[in-house]
Amino acid sequence: MTNSTRKCRQGGEYHPAESGVKTPLAFFCSNAHAIEFAREKAAKVAARLLAKRLVAELGKMEWHRRGNEAE
Repeated sequence: MTNSTRKCRQGGEYHPAESGVKTPLAFFCSNAHAIEFAREKAAKVAARLLAKRLVAELGKMEWHRRGNEAE
């Protein structure tokens, strides 16, 4: 039995290493924290992609508007 502790990526608290969940991304104190972290991260990524898509669409609209004014 080890005496090491690891910091939970979601909660930020330290827990015994043998009682936690190790994922390819990080260490979590429980499956619930791992799932909560994954859902929050997915929501952030989706929001970032949506914002990027909206900026691209606005750029296209601006480009088309400038093109029509020149005629």
